[in-house]
Amino acid sequence: MKTTNRIYLLFHPLLLALYSFLIILYFTPDYFKKYDTEIVRTQLVGETSKEYFRDLDGDGISESLRVLTNRGAKSPAITYFDNSDKIINQWNLRGHWLVDQQLFFGDYNHNGYDEVYCITIVGDSLFLNAKELLVENGLEFEDKFICRTKLFNVDKQDVFVAGAITMDVNYDDKDEFVFTLFSGFSNQPRNAFVYDVASEAFTKSPLSASGFSGRMQFMDINNDGVEEITGIVSAVENIHYEMPYTDSCSWLMVLNPADSMNFLFSPIKFDGVYGGLEPVFCAIEGKKYIVTTFTCSSVGNSTNGIILKLFDINGKLLREKLVPYDDYGVLSIINTFNVDDNNIYFIAPDGKVFVSDTLLNIHFFSEPFTEGLVINRSKYVLLDIDSDGGKEILFIANRPFPDKLVIYRSSLKESTFVDLPESKQTLNWHVTLKNGAGKPPVIVLQTENIIYNIKYSISKYYLLKYPAFVCGYLLLLLIFWGLQKAQDILALRKHEAEKQLIRQQLTISKNQLEPHFMLNTLNNIGHMFAMENKEDAQYYFGRFASLIHRGLEYADKVETNLEEELKFIKDYLILQKRRFNDDLLFIIESEDEIDLDNIKIPHSLIFTFVENAIKHGLHNKPKDRKLSIYVKRVKNKITVTIIDNGIGRKQSVKLKTTGSGKGLGIVANIIEGYNKLNNRTISYKVIDLVDESGDGNGTEVRVDV
Repeated sequence: MKTTNRIYLLFHPLLLALYSFLIILYFTPDYFKKYDTEIVRTQLVGETSKEYFRDLDGDGISESLRVLTNRGAKSPAITYFDNSDKIINQWNLRGHWLVDQQLFFGDYNHNGYDEVYCITIVGDSLFLNAKELLVENGLEFEDKFICRTKLFNVDKQDVFVAGAITMDVNYDDKDEFVFTLFSGFSNQPRNAFVYDVASEAFTKSPLSASGFSGRMQFMDINNDGVEEITGIVSAVENIHYEMPYTDSCSWLMVLNPADSMNFLFSPIKFDGVYGGLEPVFCAIEGKKYIVTTFTCSSVGNSTNGIILKLFDINGKLLREKLVPYDDYGVLSIINTFNVDDNNIYFIAPDGKVFVSDTLLNIHFFSEPFTEGLVINRSKYVLLDIDSDGGKEILFIANRPFPDKLVIYRSSLKESTFVDLPESKQTLNWHVTLKNGAGKPPVIVLQTENIIYNIKYSISKYYLLKYPAFVCGYLLLLLIFWGLQKAQDILALRKHEAEKQLIRQQLTISKNQLEPHFMLNTLNNIGHMFAMENKEDAQYYFGRFASLIHRGLEYADKVETNLEEELKFIKDYLILQKRRFNDDLLFIIESEDEIDLDNIKIPHSLIFTFVENAIKHGLHNKPKDRKLSIYVKRVKNKITVTIIDNGIGRKQSVKLKTTGSGKGLGIVANIIEGYNKLNNRTISYKVIDLVDESGDGNGTEVRVDV
């Protein structure tokens, strides 16, 4: 009983609805993401122009700056606008922009007004420029010589700024401008620099053939109050002459700005031409670490996976591990810089996020989206888009078409994206935030030919998430409750039909062995005993007992098989033959290939027709009584044929032997009910047989089962 109750509870509509709801929820895309993105404006832009937005005066409203090249002189210029898009002024500079014209911002003297920094090139010389654009007589300098570079193909250069930041490196309460330069075929510079605005002096990192080419990391890992510097170092093998720290291999380099930009520890070598080393700073359980990923696919130096290493702040190797590509794909390490985070994060090309601890055990963390995106992880930007104190992480997904801006929450558990349908390329993308008075920030994303203004906000559908879940569950509950009720109704109807069928069969069973027949049979058996014909008496008594036993056994059954039905009929006919003083010839034949035991029929169906043949056809025939039963296969049906040579139905009516006529009516009801219950098509047909003169010569009944 307890097991039955448990099974019933497991399949209760409440639980069935819950199971279905959870399954549907698991396989259904998240249409109720908390955050949503929407392009509110697009603008075509030239390839030599770049837009920046920055609150230069601390009033909470962003000014706009346009980096461009003057058409005539082809010289660098910065045009800046107020918050109503009116031109304030234009700052013209000498020379040319570097490969990627970039602006950097800082407030070196903390007066509330940002200055803008940029680097230009004149001939083979690199210069630093800075200006407080909105301050009259504020900081402004131009053409501060940094160093020289090497031109190739006569006048070509490929120098770019890998990263820049303002910070106080000499504890004078004023910020210095810290930046890194990298060159490809120009070879040099490949250094990091500090420019002290107050003393107008540069400090440069040690001479090196290798340098930082991107993904710059800044973190105070030795607790000296100044952030250390590291970044990607690749073995590009462009320099083919003697220099420290060859670019034929990769190096883990960490610079200490507080120590005149010297290395925090001696650079650590990673062998392999065209390999790439990607380091990040991280803080785990109160300790600072450097985590690196290294890959190389060159002949003789293929890593066949990602070499993951963990170093302490002194460059001591604590742990390393080879992560085969087949395990997680090509993972890229990222740093959210969350203060209270104790994980090392990795992102796969499909956007899945994995985490590791200091034992370098990698496991799955989250799958913010499943739309089949392929993320370009060579560049990402950290921005506090919604001013909640946590920085969102922005990537570009280059597949499927069109490109998409993908935004992860700082927790890396949620994301959203927006299509960039009109963009030709997003290889050199650039993003800033535009702040408006009393308005949420707008993401300004610039690709090679389009500027997108993108709104990032809490989705209007998000608040409907839980009501929708409740409604969805209640709908499923209603469906399962309705199905259960419908099933109960069908079961009840079936039960009632079975009860009705049994009642009708009981009616036949009660009448099938008529009292006159039973009394006559008992008298015959008694006479045999009286005449001391014990052998015949015992034989017929056994048949009579078997008949009574089967009648009682099947009285409350809905169906029987044809084998049992014919056995019952045979016992009945043997006794009837004795009743008619052996003047009854009966035949029961079946084709050999027919399996009578597996043919199900309503209980007493064939017997009813046999009884009618005896009672109304053969009983009033004076002699030569004959009854035949044949079981044959006709096409795809089994046909049972009952033939008697009695007086026929017409003569029976005249002699009033047909009774009330309810017998065949009950049979018809039984067949109809049985067919409905078991999806069967049992039917019967009664044929009147006549002789040459047209007089009744018996009856034939064909039952198709």
